[in-house]
Amino acid sequence: MRHTAPTKVPHATLLSHLLTRAAAGDPARGVRFCLGDDVPAGAFHSYAALHDQASHLLAALRARGCAPGAPVALLLEGPDDFVPAFWACVLGGMPVCPLPPPRADPRHRAGPGPVAALLEHPVVVTTRALRERLPTPPGARVVDLGELRAHPRGDAPTGLADRPVRPDDTAVLMPTSGSTGGPKAVRLTHANLLAATRARVHALGLHGGDVALNWVTHDHVVALEIHLLALALGVSQVLTDPRTVLPDPARLLRLVDAHRVSLTSIPNSLLGALNRTPPHRRLDLSCLRRVLSGGEANAVGTGTAFLDRLAPHGLDPGALWPAYGMTETCAGVLFNGRFPGGDLGRDFAAVGHPVPGVSVRVTDDAGAVLPAGGTGELQLRGPVISPGYLGDPAATSAAFTADGWLRTGDVARVDDGRVLLVGRRKDTVIVNGVNHHSQEIEAVLAELVPGEVAAFPTRERGGDTERLVIAVATATRDDALLTAVRDAVTAHWGFAPALVLPLPADAFPRTGSGKLQRSLMRERLEAGAYDEHRAAVEVPPRRGGSRGPREAALVGIVADLLARDPATVDAGDNFFDLGGTSLQVLRLKHLIGRATGAQVPASAIFAAPTLRDLAGRLADSTATAPRYDPVVTLQPTGDGPPLFAVHPAGGDVLSFAGLAQHFAGDRPFCALQARGLEAGEEPFRSLAEMVDTYVGAIRRRQPRGPYVILGYSFGALVAFEIAKALEDVAFLGVIDQPPALPPPLVDAEHDRGLCALFLTWGLDLVTDEEADELLEELVELPPEKQLAHVMRIAPAHRLAELDLTPGQFIAWTEVMHVANTFLRDYRPTGRVRSMTVFHVEPPSGAAQWLRHLRRWDAHGADRYVKVPGNHFQVLAPAHSRTFHRLLRAELVRAAAG
Repeated sequence: MRHTAPTKVPHATLLSHLLTRAAAGDPARGVRFCLGDDVPAGAFHSYAALHDQASHLLAALRARGCAPGAPVALLLEGPDDFVPAFWACVLGGMPVCPLPPPRADPRHRAGPGPVAALLEHPVVVTTRALRERLPTPPGARVVDLGELRAHPRGDAPTGLADRPVRPDDTAVLMPTSGSTGGPKAVRLTHANLLAATRARVHALGLHGGDVALNWVTHDHVVALEIHLLALALGVSQVLTDPRTVLPDPARLLRLVDAHRVSLTSIPNSLLGALNRTPPHRRLDLSCLRRVLSGGEANAVGTGTAFLDRLAPHGLDPGALWPAYGMTETCAGVLFNGRFPGGDLGRDFAAVGHPVPGVSVRVTDDAGAVLPAGGTGELQLRGPVISPGYLGDPAATSAAFTADGWLRTGDVARVDDGRVLLVGRRKDTVIVNGVNHHSQEIEAVLAELVPGEVAAFPTRERGGDTERLVIAVATATRDDALLTAVRDAVTAHWGFAPALVLPLPADAFPRTGSGKLQRSLMRERLEAGAYDEHRAAVEVPPRRGGSRGPREAALVGIVADLLARDPATVDAGDNFFDLGGTSLQVLRLKHLIGRATGAQVPASAIFAAPTLRDLAGRLADSTATAPRYDPVVTLQPTGDGPPLFAVHPAGGDVLSFAGLAQHFAGDRPFCALQARGLEAGEEPFRSLAEMVDTYVGAIRRRQPRGPYVILGYSFGALVAFEIAKALEDVAFLGVIDQPPALPPPLVDAEHDRGLCALFLTWGLDLVTDEEADELLEELVELPPEKQLAHVMRIAPAHRLAELDLTPGQFIAWTEVMHVANTFLRDYRPTGRVRSMTVFHVEPPSGAAQWLRHLRRWDAHGADRYVKVPGNHFQVLAPAHSRTFHRLLRAELVRAAAG
């Protein structure tokens, strides 16, 4: 479009000034109502005509005793009914309360009572059809819109209450969902709404050539946001509704094309629906330059797919602007105009910078303001912020800090000046004290589930922790889909959902703006509304059962460990499919040994496809000690060349367990385990012996290349040496490890104590604070006493749970100490054909680490890829999905040559 500079909005002090000024402008500009199948044309009303309709309705309201300052509730379904009635109230100085329109689902027909009761005997404007369907709120006076329209026309009322209305008076009372108790009505003043509108025009670069489109119901503040932006600019707008758009999402794009729309809003869920909907081949979206996307977390993958899918239709690659706002902020106050380029490598997009006049800060639980990069509660301040809730001083007080900042309840951090949402405090599942955000879980599962998916918590009566429920939309029971969902959650977050619940597509309630109502789904689950669907999946299918006492014992052990009904566990099940985690492998080892006397290595549990196979290995282990084999197959399926992953200094394969599951169906994932971790094994004597052993094991598994090798931390150096020995290597990746380290922090004699401390911390046997204190104690002790001191500190019951006797703990420490010894003397030589170096963002002040990493240049590194997390958490459940995506992209690039 020709105009690029934002238009300066003429000053206004009351909302009524926006309509009055637009009505005096270009008669070709106004509102076009496109409802149902009437997409191409719609019914057009100039702003002058809209002003006339509103004035007529105001006269009718006044004739029925409605006075300035008295709130009026609007219970109207279509925008063609709502908008004229809204402006009648604004012109008359009457605060407007948009009530949620009823939904087709009979479970949602509670009527307007709960919200209307807040207004104390209000006038409720509705239609005859709605009045017959819904109960009348107690104490309310119901007025029929048809009767208002039939009011005799006379002289328009004079002095339309502009004079007695002040900027700080309430203009709109916007209902909220009531997630913290009963419903509330947010007070939005004339000054709030006008300040927000002016700030958005500037932040979004809007101008007089724009055309706006809104499809959201008017009980949501986003509808008001788009409507007022168009009026402030004096430009035309297209108004439709969810009943027109949601059954056929492509209709929204056809509206954009037909009416040359340049500004609209589309939440992440609708972006996903559009990605699954074939667009019309003749669609022209070159007019669309601002797509505001808020209300829920914006998955980077969903947004980039939307842009890529519609690029052939002329969509601007920078059109999608992730946004953040609340009802209390008059909708959007943070916008990200750098998507997608500024968000590559993230799971969720940043919400960007605040609009002019709005300040942002992040605080910890004690209220202290955090520096950039700190994660805490997002708080906002500025002229756009609501003064509070109607008639609810307690809720108002709770919503603000003592120094006047709005507490959003959202968890965020500020990176490079941009706000990045981490999650919603109320949209979290707290399992065993760890927060897991619903949006992150849903984003992962969206790649598996073709329809709706919802993640929310539940707590059984008397339960000591919340449990995760995953609801998926499916017309019929799909056991393969339910299993895939369970597997994905277990792989990403290290625990299994308590329930994977198939529901019909209409059982996923959303607000008028499309936001998923997870708390309502939890209420329904716990009230028994989903019992029929739940019973269908909780009845165990008939399966093969257990063959013999060893299988039966193992089934009982696993059921007890995973807190499952033994009737739901079968000898044909896989431990990880049932919800087992990598750390629970150690606990399972302990329980098996205690119950059967068999000493089964952890590698056998990873490698056994089913409990039946594991029972067979138990029989073998009681007869002969297992022979050391470094290759542990963590994920056996797929036709691609196996990926061989080399362990960190600890020597175990636990860190790769989550990453391996992402390769299911793609390629086998084989991890290499160091010698010395199992009973009767001695650690390697040299790095050369380790490399030779691993090369031989890899060739036994895959006799010929090309090979795919990955090394993590210390394993990066081993992987480099393996790649040189194998020669025919298609891909070599190293994770956050330079080819040569700076001088160690401690001498070789003190290293065992440091290794023991690191192992204790890595297994969550001590907290971060306890580890810091323990380090200070260790440096004061002679080397021969350090290991014993750590062993005394580590909780004995936790060591037992992890099957770590003092001897086994010492053996694990020795494996790590030996690896550190190899590191001290290692100096890399030679080159490989190609290498990708994956690295994390170093902590502040550690830029020297990046310089050390760049030394791989001399040995064949030609790609450096930044990955999320820190050195110790780069493969943790929270980051494994993103790491897999980046790793797989490098594998595809390498395969293409």
